[in-house]
Amino acid sequence: MNQTSKENLLEIKSLSAGYSSQVNIIRDISLWVNEGEILTILGPNGAGKSTLIKSLCGLLRFTSGSILFRQNEIIGLKTHQIINQSIAY
Repeated sequence: MNQTSKENLLEIKSLSAGYSSQVNIIRDISLWVNEGEILTILGPNGAGKSTLIKSLCGLLRFTSGSILFRQNEIIGLKTHQIINQSIAY
């Protein structure tokens, strides 16, 4: 389901990220979370669950895509700036 940014608390669009610039663990991930929703990320070992969350929190390098929180781009912010927006795990 594709939704507009105005409806979403969190929007991840075409995110690719990994532990080195040559190897993406997650590729082209997109998801939307509305205010009040609870999201569960399930998958086998090595599927990229932790990589996704660490990218969201600014702990890992992303190679492409965007992350919007309350309609504001958070990619490029320092980790403490992301934490100040109450994004952490």
